[in-house]
Amino acid sequence: GGGAGGGMGGRRVGQAEFDAAAAELAEALGLSPEEAAATAAEDFAAEGADLGGVVRRAGGAAALEAHPAGVAAGALAAAAAAGGAGAEALRAALGELEGALGAERGEGEPAPAAVAAGRGGVEACLAAAAALEAAGAPWEGALGALGGLLAEDLGRNVFHAEGGPRELLRRARRAALGGEAPDWAAAGPLLEVLRLSTVKSEENKVELLLGGAGDLAAAVLARAPPAAVVRTVCGLLKSVLAADDDRPTPEACQAAFGGAFAKARQLDKDGATAALLARLQAPGGDPACAGPL
Repeated sequence: GGGAGGGMGGRRVGQAEFDAAAAELAEALGLSPEEAAATAAEDFAAEGADLGGVVRRAGGAAALEAHPAGVAAGALAAAAAAGGAGAEALRAALGELEGALGAERGEGEPAPAAVAAGRGGVEACLAAAAALEAAGAPWEGALGALGGLLAEDLGRNVFHAEGGPRELLRRARRAALGGEAPDWAAAGPLLEVLRLSTVKSEENKVELLLGGAGDLAAAVLARAPPAAVVRTVCGLLKSVLAADDDRPTPEACQAAFGGAFAKARQLDKDGATAALLARLQAPGGDPACAGPL
């Protein structure tokens, strides 16, 4: 695992490889373009290949190139890479991408989030957030699009490869603990995006544990956050502990925190267990704290 393309799943197949295989099948077996595409999809699936970013029908390359989510991701990447791009342009591009991610999935098409992730959407969101912060402008708008991208395996894989878990942990720690008064309006969404990154992703779970997610969760709970933030923290801890990734676990992840017990032990060492108990037992304690326990 570990690469941006395939993560812990099967070998990632790109659109060019898929289209070439379909063309070979059409010529060898006398199939129509649509029949060849359907057969190629079946063959790759039987091999356990990852077709998450592929349009599985005839003319897939053209359809993928024109996909609104891919176009929006490309526009954001270009705006983030342009040193002179203003905050308004970046925020507009982020809004366009977030909107495109909410579009319906077309027949034979990958999910919009997978298309955008394949076109550099995750990297662009992280770069846009950094550019907005450097310009002294609000950067939290990047979290909506980034969270949408993490709905797909490819987005979560790229997020891991780009150092996203550690970067957002840093931002969440600063928002919740860095000043005299916590900035819950920023910390809450950051923690939610971190939770989304751990869904069915052993690599991101382990990366957050190594980065001190348990310590951060304990510190956040100790500062009496709003109920919504408490529930977000509890959701993050539950997701870190969940054995929901059915792909083969990379050796590095297995060695660091193989199994739920090793993860729970680390969270306990970090003080998360004690913090959850304290919140649960406090007057008006939030029952959500019982979930991770």
